[in-house]
Amino acid sequence: MLLTISIVTYRSDPILFIGALQSLVRAVEYAQQRCEDLKCSLIVIENDYQGQNNLRQAEDFLRDHCSGIFEDLSVSAVGRNLGYGKGHNLALKFSQSDFSLVLNPDVMLDEDAIFKGLDYMNLNQEVVLVSPSGVDGNDLQLSLCKRYPAVFDLFLRGFGPKWLKRRFRQRLAHYEMHDLLSAREPVSGVDIVSGCCMLMSTAALRQVEGFDKDYFLYFEDFDLSLRIGKVGDIVYLPEMKIVHHGGYAARKGLWHIFLFASSALKFYRRHRWYWF
Repeated sequence: MLLTISIVTYRSDPILFIGALQSLVRAVEYAQQRCEDLKCSLIVIENDYQGQNNLRQAEDFLRDHCSGIFEDLSVSAVGRNLGYGKGHNLALKFSQSDFSLVLNPDVMLDEDAIFKGLDYMNLNQEVVLVSPSGVDGNDLQLSLCKRYPAVFDLFLRGFGPKWLKRRFRQRLAHYEMHDLLSAREPVSGVDIVSGCCMLMSTAALRQVEGFDKDYFLYFEDFDLSLRIGKVGDIVYLPEMKIVHHGGYAARKGLWHIFLFASSALKFYRRHRWYWF
């Protein structure tokens, strides 16, 4: 069994990035101890073609801690910032693996996360994408699965003031699938999952030609979820656990708000408009 893991970085927090690599190594070692035929490849794409601080971090850490763990290991910088989806497409372009794990550089995997995900997908061949359960850095539960969003839902979640969110808290809970947060068993038929941690069938990923290259940042995971969901089932797997130190676009400045809005426009044009 072959697994390809891809991480795309761009000026990622160095402490979180090292923590992510440490957790990844532990999770791979745990999985390999229980699946003797498991072989893993790791590809790190550095989108910061000028500073390349994460590239040097990855090179140093992997050289010192990953002897014999990965069948193939590649850390490379590209000539320009490709964006999230294109970076992962580049990493997965020549992959011949059975499964692909797309991972953010600020995600910490539980030790058994990879094993749990692979074991479930091996036993359920109709599943093409698995999403984990997650908490943030303050141990607050995250909603990594979503229903198809209305434009109002996106505005409310990303930019709405607290008083407005309180007024529409039930609507937000429906969109963010809060009904899954208490689940103890796998839940199938999910529409959309977060791109911070996506475990996928590589064959299905190839069938839909990976991430859409026209998204630079934001909504590439929404788009991929909808397309790959036509090939097979998308499942929320609560026993596969992560910690994600992420943030909303509205907290990252005007440039990120612009990217969010332009990607949202592409998303709705390619799928369907749903205002409220």
